Amino acid sequence: MNTEKFIFQGFERLLQNRDFSQITIADILSECGISRSTFYRHFTDKYELLSWYYAQHVNQLIDQYAPGQYRELLIDIFEYMAENRRYYQRILEVTGQNSFWDFLKGYSDAYYLKRLKSVREPTPTELWQIDFISMGDVHSVRRWVREGFRQTPAELADFILSMVPDSFKNLL
Repeated sequence: MNTEKFIFQGFERLLQNRDFSQITIADILSECGISRSTFYRHFTDKYELLSWYYAQHVNQLIDQYAPGQYRELLIDIFEYMAENRRYYQRILEVTGQNSFWDFLKGYSDAYYLKRLKSVREPTPTELWQIDFISMGDVHSVRRWVREGFRQTPAELADFILSMVPDSFKNLL
């Protein structure tokens, strides 16, 4: 196991019983049994640790799906979130730079843009549409978490896809 994953697993254990805001670097060091220099060799702070984890997990999922399987990809992401609901409910409080929501917005933007650029250069209007769609994705997922995961992952995926303009659906 690599050091980053080891550190994250300790951090994840702490999140099972405490809010993100209550966890300090010292807590992470103690939980993992590592030195401060080891932590800072890999991460600048606990926010970067969160962002690292998000990227690792989402990249693994995306690599499993070809274009045209966006619904299946969303369902897998949402199933993972539902299985780890306690974790996602705890990080719901983290907002702004390096939050999961900030990460999800940037990742959604990049995903839609990459899919569009695989076909053509985006127009200025399409760039605005990507921003709008990504904001809607993030808002919908936040609401789903905040309201206790009431819809199934498939229902949430279908809702999000229903909001994507037809001109983009063919790219996903």
